[in-house]
Amino acid sequence: MDQLKDITVIVASLNRPKHALRTLKYWSRLKITTHLVDGSEKPISASELVNLDEKVKYHHIKTFSEIDRINNILNLINTKYCILSSDDDMLLPNALVGCINKLEANPDFTSCFGQVMAFENNKEKTKFHRAYDNLNDYSILSNDKNTRLKKNMINYLPSIILSVMRSDIFKLIFEPTDFSKIHYHAALELRASLIASYYGKSICLPNLILLRNKSTIGARRLTSENSSMFKFWFHPSKKSEKNYFLNFLTSSIKENKNKSELRKIFRKAINYYLLNIVIRFFTIKIAYLITCNIPYLWKKHKEKKQKKGFFLDNMTDVCKKNNIYLDNNDFHIIKNEVNKV
Repeated sequence: MDQLKDITVIVASLNRPKHALRTLKYWSRLKITTHLVDGSEKPISASELVNLDEKVKYHHIKTFSEIDRINNILNLINTKYCILSSDDDMLLPNALVGCINKLEANPDFTSCFGQVMAFENNKEKTKFHRAYDNLNDYSILSNDKNTRLKKNMINYLPSIILSVMRSDIFKLIFEPTDFSKIHYHAALELRASLIASYYGKSICLPNLILLRNKSTIGARRLTSENSSMFKFWFHPSKKSEKNYFLNFLTSSIKENKNKSELRKIFRKAINYYLLNIVIRFFTIKIAYLITCNIPYLWKKHKEKKQKKGFFLDNMTDVCKKNNIYLDNNDFHIIKNEVNKV
């Protein structure tokens, strides 16, 4: 896996020292260049960090904003590729190699991702289920940036922010220094998708690349003030935030000095994103709300969800059934590591 020398893993952590230590040790065992940025009130004790591999670095940067923390260490990224991770997730190294190989062979691609499983640790066994199952065969392959932006936004999936990216694109995404002025919870995810799609193509491979931990709670608490895209985009009180967001986008497109044209391009792309939200509301959310409020339907929904879950012993069969490629070495890593997460 010589290709892994060409990637840096950036891990964001906040107020979860056990998870932070676990992920530092995980990447240390794999000897992959890693920077963990910890925004917690107190740093992890230096005595607990002494046995880490020299490629794995811990940075205590006491601030809530993920993008502000990562912005502080961008100058330390000197590999060709980069990927963002969380302290409670598990990226699989052989799948990372597959993404690197894809990007090496296709210089017009900005990002590459794979397939995702979610897991929950309980008292009995770790239980798994598919996550983001629309990623199968998902790709954005047009040579035209406007077509790429349209396809990405109207069929939106949260894959690009999680993907292996070229480091120059990754650095563009995380370059704003005052991004915390924007309170919309998915602003960074949206920014990543827009910039990566503007500059190039994206693809999701069949390789299982990520295990997402559903046993933990996210650091950001969602409220009516930060969770609504429509409020962020249309409410008069959010006008300055929206302008910051657009200005950050246009300033990141260095080769095009026509900021008015760029604003039009990104506004149009976001209109497609809003349309996606409306479509999902009428095709998915309404049905879900009805299900939640009718006990019989809710019972059937829970039974169906339970049936979709599976244990580690069945993972290879589930992957085959869903046309997901699970590397043998990655599966061995899962068996050894998942109960530690």
